[in-house]
Amino acid sequence: MRKQFLAFLMVLMMVPTLLTGNVAFAADKDVIISDYSANGGDTIDRGGSFYLLIKIKNRKDEAIENVSIEFNSAASFQPSDSVYIKEFSPVIGAGAEEEAVFEFIYTGGTDKDLPVVIHYKDEEG
Repeated sequence: MRKQFLAFLMVLMMVPTLLTGNVAFAADKDVIISDYSANGGDTIDRGGSFYLLIKIKNRKDEAIENVSIEFNSAASFQPSDSVYIKEFSPVIGAGAEEEAVFEFIYTGGTDKDLPVVIHYKDEEG
């Protein structure tokens, strides 16, 4: 059985046009999004592409495997390759943190939230 949790990742753009006090929320306290940043703080125009860096921390006492991240297709930010489920890391060790960068396109929509689901396997399956 795949473990999963829903983390409402409100993408922090660090620019006045897209920043309104965004925060990341997680339903699972053992596997969390520990940090994220978008486009190095540069302005992102409608239709423009940008890079989203996400760090996932495994707070469990065991490794997790087959870690992937699923981006919500209804958000104002779309993966540039239109693939919404991305491989994140084959393994994140106990207490370890891994990061990955994904390319997105800002569609110009008003919804600044980017909900994600993180999928992984642990000893329980």
